Amino acid sequence: ETAPVAEPVAQPPVPIRNGAAPPIEAVPEWPEPWKSQLGRVQRKKPVVWTSLELGHDLCGQPDRLRRALWGSIIDKLNWPKGAVVFWPFSRLSGERLDIRPDLFWKGIALIDPSLIVLFGDQTLRVLLPDAIPAFGPFRSADHACLYLPGPGDMLPDNRQAKLVVWEYLRHVSF
Repeated sequence: ETAPVAEPVAQPPVPIRNGAAPPIEAVPEWPEPWKSQLGRVQRKKPVVWTSLELGHDLCGQPDRLRRALWGSIIDKLNWPKGAVVFWPFSRLSGERLDIRPDLFWKGIALIDPSLIVLFGDQTLRVLLPDAIPAFGPFRSADHACLYLPGPGDMLPDNRQAKLVVWEYLRHVSF
């Protein structure tokens, strides 16, 4: 059976199934890692990838297996350069993760992605708590979203979870 196609914002994949994102307010000075990530945005309407683990990976405690996983997926997709922007909703504060969905959504308003890819159950629960936890495309407020298994679901070598991710992402078009 073929996975449904995740489409860009211009053609919503399915009707809205959850509430609006939090209101947007100006951020006078972006803290790290958001500031650095904003500088990496290279194109209009990129695809944003996010997961809970990005807080570790972008704040000095990167996991080599996750990095290799993301790199492998991006290489095999053969998307245009700069198509993916990793946008966190957490950062390391000492030994714990500081969860900041407010900064995530403020950045989304600036980046204006064509698609937000939410990797993992915790990501979906934090960013869109009213969303139905079923893998696939959906619409939230003004954003096309795609919910997929997280890196912890795919690693070390869960081929079924990787196949779900691949089947959805390979249908994303630019």
